[in-house]
Amino acid sequence: MPQAKRCWSPLKRPDFTGDLWAEKAEGCYIYDEKGIKRIDAYSGLWNVNLGYGKKCIIDAVNSQLNTLPYVNPIRFTTEMIQNLSSLLHDITHDEIEKIIYTCSGSESIEVAIKLARKYAAISGRAGSLIGVISNSYHGNYYGSMSATSYDEAHKRDYAPFVDGFIKFSMPYCRCCETNNIKKDCRERMLDTLNSEFSEVKESLSAVIVETVLSSAGVIPVFEEYIKTLYKLCAENGVLFICDEVATGFYRTGALFSFQKYGIKPQIIALSKGVTNGYLPFGAVCVSRDICELFNQKNEIFYHLSTQNCNPVCAAASIATINELLKDDMAQRVKDLSDSFDLSLRNELSIFECVYEIRTAGLMFAVDIVDVKGAPIDENTLFRIVSKIYDLGCVVGFGFISGLTSSIILMPIYCTPPRESRMISRIIKNALYEYEIC
Repeated sequence: MPQAKRCWSPLKRPDFTGDLWAEKAEGCYIYDEKGIKRIDAYSGLWNVNLGYGKKCIIDAVNSQLNTLPYVNPIRFTTEMIQNLSSLLHDITHDEIEKIIYTCSGSESIEVAIKLARKYAAISGRAGSLIGVISNSYHGNYYGSMSATSYDEAHKRDYAPFVDGFIKFSMPYCRCCETNNIKKDCRERMLDTLNSEFSEVKESLSAVIVETVLSSAGVIPVFEEYIKTLYKLCAENGVLFICDEVATGFYRTGALFSFQKYGIKPQIIALSKGVTNGYLPFGAVCVSRDICELFNQKNEIFYHLSTQNCNPVCAAASIATINELLKDDMAQRVKDLSDSFDLSLRNELSIFECVYEIRTAGLMFAVDIVDVKGAPIDENTLFRIVSKIYDLGCVVGFGFISGLTSSIILMPIYCTPPRESRMISRIIKNALYEYEIC
């Protein structure tokens, strides 16, 4: 172990020294420098969907490193990047024409923002505003951070931000469980959406949608809301951008979450699971009508990062996607989701402090409240999560003051039933430990 910690850890103060050390990982387990293992119920950072030590991906990376580790993406293309582009074209939807490559989910959203605004400009559209759902998370670069309305308290001192983003009200209420929203609440949320959209429709160039508000606490956006927003965009010439960075590659049960709604986004932002988290990579899938307008107007798309189109990352991605497509992954995810959901409910039903358990495929949130029925404060939530780590499990949390306070779980797809039950028991023991009820 190094004597001095010189890495400034993400989302920490410079003097923070409390990171856990990781030495190796296998399957759904991470081992520290003392050999202590923890179940990873967070899939790395929602990206190691197939688990650690996946030989087919490692072999693909090694083979490409030995063949062609890098080329200038402005002047050269490679078999790997063209094969991956064809693969992504085939598995998204039939109106996707081209793929742009990035190095992260944040960069994928940057590309989507730039693409939407350039498309609006060359099409002669007056508006350049981009709509987002309140409390959605879209990344941490300046454009993607400006689009993000989750965790806004931490953003404040980084202003000025990129202009031109507007928020639609979050389709969520505390009077209903998310899988059983009352009719009048649904109608109210839809009326609000229609009203808010109508006020800005002439000024909009695009909307960016997370079908599940992941960082906010795994809050699924109900189907009628998604379809209504999609319809409003289509009727008003507004691009519909689907942020599939977290929800893509079977995380919600479908290969991509938008496919469950029968919609065809003009732009799809991808990253995280695209290489099983083994290498930094992302992609943006672009529809035919966008490509055709750029061609008609003889316009380039001004975006480049040195590592875009990296052939080693592409090799990792092809191996990952082929592995995902090999079996009936949708059914496997459903079976594991059902089993995990049942285990959580069986173990945690004794706690009055558990307001609800939200499930979207293999995305879970355990929403915790205090004795008054209000979401627990952030410090208490963090202590519970820390205790879960101490008991041998890696999880995350989502917090919106006064709205939701949740333990977040994103299990690896190969998590065995025994470990699924163990995760639920560890959470149960952590709640006992702090006597939240």
